[in-house]
Amino acid sequence: MESLALEAVKRMVEELGDEIQLLATGRRMICEIKDGKIVDASHETLVQKKVYRERLSDLISKLQASGGVAR
Repeated sequence: MESLALEAVKRMVEELGDEIQLLATGRRMICEIKDGKIVDASHETLVQKKVYRERLSDLISKLQASGGVAR
């Protein structure tokens, strides 16, 4: 069960990496409407996704280092 959870988290990190790449290269844009105007929220989203990916990667490393989950 633990190895399945770890695999799921690893997949999330991969998916975040794909989204980060699309946002960073401008091939994907996220917009919001503020005060009746369309605002590009891609940069904020990019930063947020990088933080999530970093935290998940740290969690994976800790789990693997603890020896509680098979690699």
